[in-house]
Amino acid sequence: MATNSHDYLRKAKLYRQDYEYFNYKDIHKRAEDNQKLYYKTAAQEFYAEAQADVKERNYKQAAENFRKAHKVYLPLSNYKDSAKLADIYEKKWRNIEAENQYQQAQTIVRKAKHLSEYREAASLFSAASEVYSSYGNSYKNATKLADVYARKGQVQIFVRGNSYVADHIRSALQKKLCEFCKQCQCG
Repeated sequence: MATNSHDYLRKAKLYRQDYEYFNYKDIHKRAEDNQKLYYKTAAQEFYAEAQADVKERNYKQAAENFRKAHKVYLPLSNYKDSAKLADIYEKKWRNIEAENQYQQAQTIVRKAKHLSEYREAASLFSAASEVYSSYGNSYKNATKLADVYARKGQVQIFVRGNSYVADHIRSALQKKLCEFCKQCQCG
């Protein structure tokens, strides 16, 4: 007795295995029927989970579940409006995520006094732009602001002269700074 999509899938597989060895009456039709029931019940389960996710305002998970409902039912047809809803909630969660990161970066910029704070803001602006990148242009002006604050957060070291010693100092400082940045992950 099947009670969920996994049960129907298991029954379909068992029927398929059986008709490879036995040509028993309607075993092939039973395998196909159970496969179709799997598609239907799995789509219903994913769709119901997605609707629950929407109620909980978990839009990212809702988009994933609507997309799963669409994909699992695709061999039969389109499942309700699952593809459309997946796109709607995908854009919604990306917009919310981008806005959160953008606002965090703005908050940091308003209070920033240290180079590391500018680098952190640049990272958040860049993340906001990245999360929204599948919708064309950068989120608001996040890409431009990421570049601006990345430059503001750069450490600048000046060594005068063109002699061998000055070149050696520049090289040593650059190497040590790169090692330091790798360790502290400041960029």
